[in-house]
Amino acid sequence: MKPEPRVTFYFPERERDILVEQHDFYVKEAKSRLLSQFSDIEGEADAKAEETLGRLAPKFNPDKHDEADFYELAQDKAISHWMALDQLRSSVGLAVAAGMFHQFDKTLRDKVVRELSHCLEREFVEKVVWSTDHPMLIELLQWLGIALKEKSFSKQIDVLRLVINVYKHGDGGSHKKLSKQHPEFYEGSAVFAEFNIPPDFDKLTLSVEDINRFAAAIKEFWHALPHRLYESDMKQPPTWLDKKYEKYTLRKQSK
Repeated sequence: MKPEPRVTFYFPERERDILVEQHDFYVKEAKSRLLSQFSDIEGEADAKAEETLGRLAPKFNPDKHDEADFYELAQDKAISHWMALDQLRSSVGLAVAAGMFHQFDKTLRDKVVRELSHCLEREFVEKVVWSTDHPMLIELLQWLGIALKEKSFSKQIDVLRLVINVYKHGDGGSHKKLSKQHPEFYEGSAVFAEFNIPPDFDKLTLSVEDINRFAAAIKEFWHALPHRLYESDMKQPPTWLDKKYEKYTLRKQSK
């Protein structure tokens, strides 16, 4: 009798449902509790102008004051208020996206550790998975036989990764790559393009539509993972993994 083929990846439907449910909950609550607070910043700016005029009205003296000056001051207050709210809206949107990505990334790493431990020593797997970057994590899943790299949702998630890196670290490699490939995520990108200069890293911003698109990509990712894979599904391991395992083995033998 033939032995049962060795399972290298197992993703039961119930586990997928739980992960998707947690993701959906995060996105829904973040939009309703946080992002919805900025749905009418233009109206709030107008209200600020009216409030300023109401506060200044009792002080108005037609013999001393020019009415236009009062209206100009109220308009300045409205613009300042709008700019502050817009900046806060951008910061909150980026923070929501960062939280969404980190929740996804940590959950995926935990899953990869559990599944790769069927093939390699858990101690080695934990060190590799928790210290590698996200693209290399995808290479580990490719090794198991899960074709993800060229999927549109994987490309969207990689763009999200760049966005979060710019949000966290500012100027650097991720900013240079993102601003070149996706200048649309920077406020005033059309102006920067007109003068042929790269956008400033602090002009990074996300709309609710952007967040929705990234959220949908993460959801697609979970649904794309197979229910079960076997040893026969495995591909060639990444070269860098072989090198890391060789170093790990040598260290163990030298102890």
